Amino acid sequence: MACERTLNFHSGSAERTSIISEPDLVLKRICERLPADLKNLPLKIDVAKHYHRPSGRLPAGGQNFLLDPAVGTPQELSDYDLFRALP
Repeated sequence: MACERTLNFHSGSAERTSIISEPDLVLKRICERLPADLKNLPLKIDVAKHYHRPSGRLPAGGQNFLLDPAVGTPQELSDYDLFRALP
């Protein structure tokens, strides 16, 4: 039996539940998967912590979608979801 679940993280919950909140862990995981001759390469990880505004007039506007397996079709992401999540 297989099971799949989609989890959407909003600000506040994402920090506590993601390895992105631990840049050293991200660096360790990346280095573990490098070929032996590259493992000692000096690397720095910059974890981006920002929200791409999907409905902006930038090149990415209108190109951000979420595929929710429960719905079965892709849904365009919009700023509405961001404002709906505000307290």
